[in-house]
Amino acid sequence: MNTVQNNLLDALNTFRQHTGEENIRQGITARYAEIPNIDKLSISDLDIIEIIDNYPNLRISEIVLHTHFTQSAVSKILNKLSKYEFINKHQVADNKKNTYIALTAAGSVIAKAHKEFHQMQAYKLQQALAPYSEADLAMCAKIIGTINDVRN
Repeated sequence: MNTVQNNLLDALNTFRQHTGEENIRQGITARYAEIPNIDKLSISDLDIIEIIDNYPNLRISEIVLHTHFTQSAVSKILNKLSKYEFINKHQVADNKKNTYIALTAAGSVIAKAHKEFHQMQAYKLQQALAPYSEADLAMCAKIIGTINDVRN
């Protein structure tokens, strides 16, 4: 493998290891410290909160369709979010079979903060990529696509 390829692999490994998860968690926790149990949220919890915010009144079974988590993992996360009062589980009067999920006021605040963080990150990325030509970015996308194909 040549030096350029090694540099690319090093950059990809750094990218893969730096997901920003802890930055997201710490930022939300610091900004909204007054919300009880906010320090107990993981990045997976935040992802599920975002899904519930994006798709209001989903049934528990439908949440799985919008994530890469298993049904079991989603159920555990929902139980945790319910315990800490970030979501409410409810059934409709004419159908006791299905359980629906809704964010509480605290859950909505967290969802908004999570979205704002991602919007800020997207803006920073857009600014950082601005100097590159479309051809540069297309080549980068092609290379990353090839790497993803190898990893699958």
